[in-house]
Amino acid sequence: MAATSADTVITRSESGKTFRQIRSAWSDEWEQAEAPEPLKMPYQDVLVGDLLGAIDEHGVEELLHSGAGQGIGYATEVRPVAEVMAELVDEATAAIAGLG
Repeated sequence: MAATSADTVITRSESGKTFRQIRSAWSDEWEQAEAPEPLKMPYQDVLVGDLLGAIDEHGVEELLHSGAGQGIGYATEVRPVAEVMAELVDEATAAIAGLG
């Protein structure tokens, strides 16, 4: 929740496709000068997919990473999806009613 857009990195190290994620030891290692270039999709996923699965399964904290959109800095609290959706519907309803 404390992450901002400055805490993210765009990398191809997970699947070969560009992917914005919260910076972690995983992304830091792939950014090292001596690190190889990530392979193109789907080969990068074939190369690291099992390893990433094991990292998740065993909770290897320093290598865990998660995707993050450009709006990561706007996330300031954890809220139930139902609450967020109800707010969106209410705002949309008010906006449509204001059209006349």
